[in-house]
Formats: sequence, structure tokens, C-alpha cells
Amino acid sequence: MANTAQPQKIESNKCFGGVREKYEFVSSTLGGTKAKFNVFIPLKASSTRKAPILYFLSGLTCNEDNFITKSGAPQYAARYGLALVCPDTSPRGVDIAGDSDAWDFGKGAGFYVNATQAPWSKYYNMYDFVVTELPKALQSIKSLADVLDFGNVSLFGHSMGGHGALMIYLRNPQSPYKSCSAFAPVTNPTQCRWGQKAFKGYLGANAKDWTAYDSTELVKALTASDKNKLNVLLVDQGTADFALTLGDDKQDQLSTKQFEQVCKDNGVKASVRYQDGYGHGYDFIASFVEQHIAFHAKFLLSEQLKQSLVSHIDSVIQLIDTESKQNEVVENAQSQADAVTFETAGKVITCKAAIAWKEWDEKEKEPLKIEEIEVAVPKETEVRVKLLCTGVCHTDWYTLSGKDPEGIFPSILGHEGCGIVESVGAKVTSCQPGDVVVPLYIPECKACKFCTSGKTNLCQAVRATQGRGLMPDKTVRFQCKKQDIYHFMGTSTFAQYTVLPEISVAVVDRSVLAQKLEKETCLLGCGVTTGIGAVQNTMNVKPGSNVAVFGLGGVGLCVIQAAKNRKCSRIIAIDINVNKFEMAKKFGATDCVNPLDAKYKDRKIQDVIVELTDGGVDYSFECIGLPSTMRSALECCHKGWGESCIIGVAASGQEISTRPFQLVTGRVWRGSAFGGTKGRTGVPLIVREFLNGGINVKDLVTDVVPLSRINEAFWLMKQKEKVSIRTVVNLWE
Repeated sequence: MANTAQPQKIESNKCFGGVREKYEFVSSTLGGTKAKFNVFIPLKASSTRKAPILYFLSGLTCNEDNFITKSGAPQYAARYGLALVCPDTSPRGVDIAGDSDAWDFGKGAGFYVNATQAPWSKYYNMYDFVVTELPKALQSIKSLADVLDFGNVSLFGHSMGGHGALMIYLRNPQSPYKSCSAFAPVTNPTQCRWGQKAFKGYLGANAKDWTAYDSTELVKALTASDKNKLNVLLVDQGTADFALTLGDDKQDQLSTKQFEQVCKDNGVKASVRYQDGYGHGYDFIASFVEQHIAFHAKFLLSEQLKQSLVSHIDSVIQLIDTESKQNEVVENAQSQADAVTFETAGKVITCKAAIAWKEWDEKEKEPLKIEEIEVAVPKETEVRVKLLCTGVCHTDWYTLSGKDPEGIFPSILGHEGCGIVESVGAKVTSCQPGDVVVPLYIPECKACKFCTSGKTNLCQAVRATQGRGLMPDKTVRFQCKKQDIYHFMGTSTFAQYTVLPEISVAVVDRSVLAQKLEKETCLLGCGVTTGIGAVQNTMNVKPGSNVAVFGLGGVGLCVIQAAKNRKCSRIIAIDINVNKFEMAKKFGATDCVNPLDAKYKDRKIQDVIVELTDGGVDYSFECIGLPSTMRSALECCHKGWGESCIIGVAASGQEISTRPFQLVTGRVWRGSAFGGTKGRTGVPLIVREFLNGGINVKDLVTDVVPLSRINEAFWLMKQKEKVSIRTVVNLWE
């Protein structure tokens, strides 16, 4: 970066005993455009009593004036002896087509990123401007350098600026920033329209490049050392904020509750307050700005100065701390009230289970046998769960058929479940008896290389033993007729009780039971989360896209509904069972194609899809598990940018193939397991979305049988006379 030009003072006005000054300078970071910023200097700032600096980052459409003139903040900054610095939200006077066409992109909407895409990259580098060039500009002004404490700074912001403040603070845990707060921040911009539009324009189409500017993703990626350097975050959110339900699809642009949960799950301290009835604008900011400034004063002022202002700071900080402590007390009291003790705790439990004693050759009518088993007491890092119901998935059939190289017998199959924690080991801290849980076949330890990479959900903490049907200590917790019974996928949900590692349990909303939705909730342990996550996480499908879905089972239907929720323009459902087409259309398919239809005789299905879509789809999803359909899914993608996602699991020893030219010409092949979802972090959020009506699970449950008739589920899966998407087994009927 070239040397920063000397800023020129263009305004100066007395304000609450101090002075508000506006400066302008030619910014090299912003492509030689003129950048403006406001500074409020409190009355008592001097060379012997330098004022700490509090940066404020404004939201969409704002400039350097909005906050400092509308919020009432200078009076509180004056009281606590803090300087305020308010930069603009983007470069101005840029000669780029489209710079001024929209309120949420370009002028007034810099999103505090460093653009990498031409022509924006020359000018739109607001991250470097705020973090590096602006502090240097301030220090170059002698009158400011003499009275401001550049080693003692904090930042806060609103909406897009709240995103900027949180993101900058989380990206720079070793920086001089002492604290951070936000009003109605955009906490997960990679997953909302505001952020996606800006990030695609400034950073390009590869969503992986966006995560470096996403606060939610940054929280997940923090190391233990980084977390220890951060002070508590303060976030205020109005409950009547229009941005919580924006547009026809009521999409949440802010994701405040999700951010709060992600912080909690990842050990990042955050005080998130929901202010009843408040909206998104300056009325909201002005109502709570004193509390935010006092919050920062607590971290910025020396002990001597804090003592001199104790009557002011303590009263305001006490309000924040009291609210936080009250919330904590309520949560703890609720938790203790909800905790229960089961009579079976500490004892071996005898119960029923469906055991797979051997491979199924499909000649026997009953591949599973209902037996009485003994379930051992959980060890110190384990959880014993009373399962209420379980789904029967194609993966269970796959292992039962003997095609699974990790299949081991005798075992208790099943991996889609919902239950209640019955007892826990001595070192378990993340759940307690009485919690409603979903077992996880992909755990989340939050500590291994995979969990901390921020790149995958494929936790490897117990992989070596789980693949051998064992618990982490290389033993089992099930016995039948004095014979050891192996575990399956670390879950074994075809039993009335099971034992899992703590890291393989997702604690979900207890209202699941009150609403009698345990049958639907169990499907979030695999099929639903897999399909929705593949669209949202693995592929990050963009609005307006064309999508092809191969296979209309539970996973395929969830891909379809997720694509619909992403506002895809065309969703093509592909299956040889035409009886499933009505269901596909109910979930959001715009077209249904049967590859065996006579009109497609002697034609490859990929050629049919390419013709239907004028060159191919933007995204395709293979939800069957056949190498032939995997190839078709790739080859129906559009040249240059089409991406295909493999979800279905092929039989052992199968290989995929295509002409290399398919990839050379820009198509991309990806794979997805559990939809890229981190179980303990992500499943509770998906359950909450389901409870709020955002996901259709009810229509996936086409059959319900008692445990005594569990074998019917496998026959229902194979027949084609009726549509059977998922059979749920009630384990206690």
C-alpha cells in the first residue's frame, strides 16, 4: 500500500464539551478516491490523558455522518472520555458500471471486505482501510496523535457494520482491539441474500473464499489460544427487526439466535440480548448506545479513570451484567429443574432390540430377530439413551445385504433415532438425563484436526473403532444370550436403549416431545439433514439456479425442498418410479423425468437433461448410489460451471468413471456426507428450523410400524406398488 496522503480537516464543531471533526484524504487502499471520516474528541483528552478509541462501523446505505449525528453517542463518549471514529461504508466517486445501481451492493455497501474481483478490487478494500489505513491516517494528524491512545482501541457497529466489527475482531484476536459489540449484526453473511450478493460480486463465485469474512464461520475456526484472548461479545437484537424475516420467503438476514448458539457450542463468550419490540434503525441504536459505550469503557479505561467514573459506569454495566446473570440463573434453574434421575441409572438394562445375526440374502422373510438384550452402564465419557423411535434407511439395508465392507455381525443396526438421555458417565458435561437427543453417526469432538480445520464435518475422533462395531475403548455395550453384539455406525438405534460417546449426541429442543414430533425428528439424524445440508453447505446452491436430482427417496426429496427454499428456478426430479413424482412436485420439483420413458428410448438421461436445460444444469445431486447415475449426474451439468454432488453410497469395490474432458471443461465433482453438517453444532439448528415450520418432514414419514414389525420396513423399501419414503419404527409399541 502506498503512503497515506495527509488528511485535511473539512469540518469542526463543538459537541458535548469536546469537538467533532471531519477529515478527508486521498486513500490509496480505496483506489485513489477521497475518503471521509468523523472523529469525536472528548474535552479532557490530552497528551497526558490520551483518549482510548472506539471505532463505529455503519450499516448499508450509511456514510460517515449517520451514526455520529443520529445516535446520541457523543454525549456518552464525552462522559467516559472515549474518542469515536466513524468511517464511511464504501469508497465514493468510483467510475464503475453498477456501483450505484443497488442499495445493497456498491456505494454504501462495501461489506468491510477486500474485493478480489475486477473491477471492484481496485477500490473496494474496506477491510484494509478500517484495519490498517484509517489508523495510519489518524496518527498522521498531529493534533489527534497527541491526544488519542492508539494502543487502546475497541470497535462496534450496526447491521452490515455489526458484521464488520464482529468479523474484524474475530479475525484479529492478537490485535489491540480490547472489545467488540454490535447492534443487529449480519452474523452469517455467506448464508443470507445480503451477504451472498455482496460476496459474490466482490469475492467471486467460490463460496469457500467468503468464509474468511463470516463471523459465524470465524467462531467455529478459532483456536483455544485465540478464544482465551477474546473478551465477551455484546450483541443487541430487536425482536421487531424487519431483517429477521425479509422478503417473500421470510429469510433471516441476521441469524442472531444461530450465532448465539454457535458461540455457545464453540466456547466463545457472548452476551446476546433480545430487546422486545425494537426494530432495525437508529431508534433502536439510540436506546442502547449508552450501554454499549459503557461496556467498552469497562475494557478501555485505566483503573484510575474507571474509579473516577464509577458512578456512571457501574450503574450502566450493572444493567448489562444483571441481565446476563439473570439469563444465566434462569437457564441454570431451568436446566436443574429439567434434570431427572431414572431408576435404571447405574444398572444394566434389559430391553428389546432387533438384531442382525447375519447377512440377509433376501430369501428370508425376517432378516432381523427381536431379542432381549442387556445394555451396559455408560462409561465416563459415554451417554445411555432411551430411544423412542428410529427411521429405517437404505444404508441399513445396504449393510444388512452384506455389501458393506465394514458390516459386521451380529449387530444392532439403525442410525436415525430420537430419544431421551437416561444416564451419563462421570466426565460428560454437554448433556444430562432428561435431555432430548439425536444420535450422530458422524460425531463432533471439536478438537481433532478435522473438526478444527473449518473445512469438513468428518470428525475422526472415534472412526477407527466405530468402523469395527466397537466403542472407543474397543469393547461393546450390548449382550444377547451372553454373546457380544456389535454396534453399528456408533448409534445402533434398532434398540430400546443404546450407548454412545458423548461426542455422538446432539442435544435438541425438548419441545419435540411436547409437540409429539419424535417420529419426524429421528429422520434429522440422517436423511433430512443429508439432503438439506448438501444443498446449503456442500454446494451452497445459488438462487435462480437449475438443479437436477437423481433419486426420489428421503434424501432426494430433501434436496428438492432445500433447492426450492434457495429459490432455484428449475428443479428436475429424476426417478424410474413414476409413483414418486407427485411427492416430488409437492416438495418443489418443477419437472419430473423417467429415464425409462419410451420417448427417451436409446438416449442417455444426461443428454435429455442437457437438452431440457439449454446446455445443462448448474447443480446436480446423485442420491441413489450407482456409478452409472453418478456419471449421468456429472455429465448433465453445464459446461464451464456445472457442479455435481454425490450423496448416494455405492457398493463396496465400485468405481466411478467419466471422460476427463468433462472435468477439463469446467465441471466439478463433489461428495457430501451428512450434508457437510457438524452434528452437535448443526443438528440442533436444523431441528429448530423444522419446529419453526421451515422444513417439511411430516410428509416423508409414509409408514409407521412397531418394533415387532420392523422387518416390514425393508420390504416397503424395495416394493414399487406404493410410495414408501421412510418407515419409522415406534420402539415402545
